[in-house]
Amino acid sequence: MADWLTVLHTLITVVGVIVLIVGVKLDPLFALVIGTVYLGLATGQGAEGTVEIITTGFGSIMAEIGLLIVLGVLLGAILFRLGAIDGLVEVLMKVSGRCFAPYALGATTGTVLQSIFSDVIFVITAPVGRSVARRLGKAGIGIVSASLSAGILFGLTMMIPSVGSLALSSLVGVPIPRFLLFGTAVAVVGIVLTILVMKLLFLRFGMWDTATDEDHTADALDEPAPDDEGVRRLPLWLTITPVFLALVLIAGESVLTNIGVDIPVMSFLGSPTVAMFLATFLAFVLLRISRDQDCVKQSMKSGFTASGEILALTGLGGSLAEMVKSIGLGDILGGMFSEDAASPILLAWVLAVVLHIAIGSVSVASITAAGFLAPVAASTGVDPVLIALSAAAGSLFFMTVHSNFFWMTKTMLGQTTKGAVKSVSITTSVGSLIGLGLVFVLSWFL
Repeated sequence: MADWLTVLHTLITVVGVIVLIVGVKLDPLFALVIGTVYLGLATGQGAEGTVEIITTGFGSIMAEIGLLIVLGVLLGAILFRLGAIDGLVEVLMKVSGRCFAPYALGATTGTVLQSIFSDVIFVITAPVGRSVARRLGKAGIGIVSASLSAGILFGLTMMIPSVGSLALSSLVGVPIPRFLLFGTAVAVVGIVLTILVMKLLFLRFGMWDTATDEDHTADALDEPAPDDEGVRRLPLWLTITPVFLALVLIAGESVLTNIGVDIPVMSFLGSPTVAMFLATFLAFVLLRISRDQDCVKQSMKSGFTASGEILALTGLGGSLAEMVKSIGLGDILGGMFSEDAASPILLAWVLAVVLHIAIGSVSVASITAAGFLAPVAASTGVDPVLIALSAAAGSLFFMTVHSNFFWMTKTMLGQTTKGAVKSVSITTSVGSLIGLGLVFVLSWFL
């Protein structure tokens, strides 16, 4: 099949899934299956091959993050019952104030939490985000969704020691301290400006519609906490210990691995799945100590109920991504660009944009684009850190239905698909453009 036809069918698939969900009001589960089947058959994968790719993609993403999603949702439900979420929100609101809470939330997830594993960070912070949203009033869900999306994804690609940023710094040959310095600057400014723009769009220009953009039935994690009378209240520092336990273990193992130190025990404890299990189990123990058995059972039930839809949509997003990978779209797009283009910075951004829209993986898009254009830096005199950061910014552009992060944000923050397109897809596009602008500003000094 001609390369241009493969690209066309991929474009039809992405647009078609969005139209089926937003326009036809088809459930995302069915729309994703239809889109994936169409892409497989249209690109010559055959009936058997299409089914195999769908099941392989579903199984792969579930094997990678399925248990993490379940543990993360359970952790959020338990922390909510412990009062940890509301306690964190009160501290955040007191320190930053109602007006600046979204910026504090976005900057914290993008820097302090450092997005070591974006899905883990999101499932941990989503309950906090929902609580913040209730205090923001109009368009609160949309603003919080935009804040978390900007913070987590900027952090994923630009903040050491996240997986994406570590790979980028190594790929283009930039020392980690140097990448951390400039990556932090671009990430923090980018997060703040992106949230500012989205707040203006949602509030000043009325782009957010509570009636159609929020899913008011998605309240499994927002059930009122049981009456505290007669129960043992734990201090805030203790109730949030599970979160920091997971982050310290994962961050510790990431740092040790990247400096070449191998400690088997730490490798085991620092794996995301084990770290999240230990954190969730610790939270469960704290809940058992401070609440009665009925409360414990209700918390577990809420978590399992909420994780079902997330798992289904995440798995199908993995199926669509596997299909795009199987048809060889990455190689096709790579061949369409020339290393002799006028601006390596802009070309790195454009290539990452196209790859992300087509493939749906932020890390893959940024790494592929930076890897393709890294040799250009030496011949043109462009600082390689600019190539890396430009690719990172481009990989954020228009996160949509073929990303599991999109579906997690939709379901865990209580949005409709239409709302998620606004708060995730548009936010990431705005952030990507702002990131590109910041890289060009940085190029004046490097």
